[in-house]
Amino acid sequence: MLTPSHDWSSGKKGTFGVADYAVFGGMLSASLAIGVFYAFRGRNKANDEFLLGGRSLTWFPASMSLLASYVSAILVLGAPSEAYYHSIQWLVICGGQISLPIVAILFLPLYYELQLTSVYEYLELRYNSRWIRSVAGGMFVIQMLLYEAVVIYAPALALSSVFDFPLWISVITVGLIASVYTAIGGMKAVVWTDVMQLTILTVGLVAVIIKGVVDFGGFGEIWRVAVDHDRAGPRAFTFGYRPLQRHTVSNIVLGGIVNKMSQYAATQTTVQRYGSMKSLNHAY
Repeated sequence: MLTPSHDWSSGKKGTFGVADYAVFGGMLSASLAIGVFYAFRGRNKANDEFLLGGRSLTWFPASMSLLASYVSAILVLGAPSEAYYHSIQWLVICGGQISLPIVAILFLPLYYELQLTSVYEYLELRYNSRWIRSVAGGMFVIQMLLYEAVVIYAPALALSSVFDFPLWISVITVGLIASVYTAIGGMKAVVWTDVMQLTILTVGLVAVIIKGVVDFGGFGEIWRVAVDHDRAGPRAFTFGYRPLQRHTVSNIVLGGIVNKMSQYAATQTTVQRYGSMKSLNHAY
């Protein structure tokens, strides 16, 4: 494990300039505007319009929205840290994607044909028990409250660490605006806001990668340093299934399969988007 040589607490923090405030404020304002737009457009319409977008969404915005839901600040900040301190071995978690065809064949058609609003509605139908539906739904709410707390706190902490930007302002601003546009705009507002935010995130990440590669002298040099410190190359990977070891390729892949199966087959975030599709082909 690498030992950090820089003490962030001793460094001088930067400040938000006009451009920084313009990007930060512009993204939040655009998110809120999308919510207001769909609030007026969908007023006096049935619950399906609010919760499922009138079951009229197409594959592109829905898939972008789903990707944005799972590419949170935890991943954006945590994955580079994992690679820096340990290795790129965690990258094999992408092997968990092999569970998606299973979800598409076994689960998706069932959910879509039942025209479900929530995955917990299926539990009530399957077991004829309102109690099971309520308990499962309550567990999901608690999980999301804990998860979103970290998702909002992580980027706010990053901002306050390198810029003279108050932590509490970032937390309240982002949390409040996200709550407002979701509450008033419904599914369509959430989906199209996710599309916008994912686009900004992708452009930002690509810019950071290009800047880092240029400053460090090229990708070859970056790879050489990573290999020399066992962060990449054959020595970075540990094989064999060892449940008590922090990471092995088998541990990560098996965990990734279970994780993806749960995310795409049994999570409200995903199942609600299945129901919002205009056809089963778009859902696939």
